[in-house]
Amino acid sequence: TVDDVCELELCYSPPVGSAKDPVNLAGMIAQNMLAGLIDTVQWRDLESLAADPSVAILDVRAASECSSLGLIHKDAINVPLDEIRSRMAEVPKDKKIITSCLS
Repeated sequence: TVDDVCELELCYSPPVGSAKDPVNLAGMIAQNMLAGLIDTVQWRDLESLAADPSVAILDVRAASECSSLGLIHKDAINVPLDEIRSRMAEVPKDKKIITSCLS
């Protein structure tokens, strides 16, 4: 089950794998979806959602990715994932946030 995927022990070893394997993270995302804690957005719906003034788009890709590929949307706010804790003041608190990354 999804709950089992979250708890899998996948041989953590820094040279080989991370402490939280992508498989575990995928299970955690699925748990959040099943619990109704998050919604997903399809790329084809992004333009119409971005037109809503109560929505902000947060592009969490690295600055180098945004400069070479462009922002996910012209009105997106770029706060790289590695910097999000120190830059939370840039994320609107009064809007619904749609978060996007390259993968």
